[in-house]
Amino acid sequence: MKYLFELGRHPKLSRAEIEHVFLRLHIQIQDTMLTPDGLIITPSAPLDPNYLMSQLGGTIKIAEEMAELKNPTTDIADYLIATTPTTKIQFSLSGKDARRIAMTVKKGLVSREKSVRLIEANNTATIIHNNLIERGADLTFTNGSLFVTRAVQPIEELSARDYGRPGRDARNGMLPPKLARMVVNLGISDCAIQKIKLLDPFCGSGTVLAEALLVGVANIVGSDLSDKAVSDSKKNIEWVRGESSDKPTSVHIFQCDVKKIQTHLKPKSVDVIVTEPLLGSPLTGKETREQLQKQTRELATLYVDAFKTFQKILKPGGTAVFIIPQFLHKNEWFKVGCVEEIKQLGFVPQPLTGSELSLLYHRPGQFIARNIWKFQLH
Repeated sequence: MKYLFELGRHPKLSRAEIEHVFLRLHIQIQDTMLTPDGLIITPSAPLDPNYLMSQLGGTIKIAEEMAELKNPTTDIADYLIATTPTTKIQFSLSGKDARRIAMTVKKGLVSREKSVRLIEANNTATIIHNNLIERGADLTFTNGSLFVTRAVQPIEELSARDYGRPGRDARNGMLPPKLARMVVNLGISDCAIQKIKLLDPFCGSGTVLAEALLVGVANIVGSDLSDKAVSDSKKNIEWVRGESSDKPTSVHIFQCDVKKIQTHLKPKSVDVIVTEPLLGSPLTGKETREQLQKQTRELATLYVDAFKTFQKILKPGGTAVFIIPQFLHKNEWFKVGCVEEIKQLGFVPQPLTGSELSLLYHRPGQFIARNIWKFQLH
């Protein structure tokens, strides 16, 4: 059995997340193949696409292989007739040359006196609103096989957690829930989540804390220097708890400078740190080189000081997933140079996928990009 994972806008990050979630869930992979349509995975046992989608943040849809196709147009038509024997056939098709194949399939079905509607499902919302999952009718033809979508990204839930939460700070920006879920999954891959303590020492509006709660981390701690951030985090966690009352997680949030957090937590008591730290002042694109150079120096000092604290509170072998920004000035990126000093503190960068030690997250038109790192304390 093969499964097709359609990856998000940052495919390396999406793939890294899948690999880390599979590791946490003890799912063994026999083979993988990266195609233009996504990542094809051959597991050692059948998967539960709906459960996996509830855990992932960076996967758009998960499809299950139905068959290898010798004659795509005829075989797809036969599949649709077999799965929709009496009612109007509605389907969508993606993959290489999908439009031509789909039109040929439609003509063939009409010639067989079938009522047919071809849906151009260019996004997840179209798939959901046309009930294509329930119909088994969102299809992908890739690598010689027909895949049927079994689960799609819960875009309405993600949107609600992004825009519907009661505590927001639009001026300073907020970590998108999808990205927060991905970095949480990168941090907890080798953990028994029912037993670990996870810390976000720059918790902001609590996005990382909320996503950790939703995947089932048992003991969550958040802190921030800002009164408003702590207040927003508490409001948002209570709101998420109300939406997901089945999560018996302990959550403790308090105000504290990251350099003094060891006064609130016992030495070597934290298993995992996942955080997006202070990223500097919001950018307009009008900053000078000198302003950005000054900001990168200040952030480097803050980040190294934070890791000096992490060194005290993390358990030996503990993990820190940490986002380090870089800033765009015209066609030049200004990077925060702190990784070598962090390494000197005993933190070893861990590969995220393949040999990649960091992964870049950047949206077009933005003046900031995020480098995602995973460190282990030795």
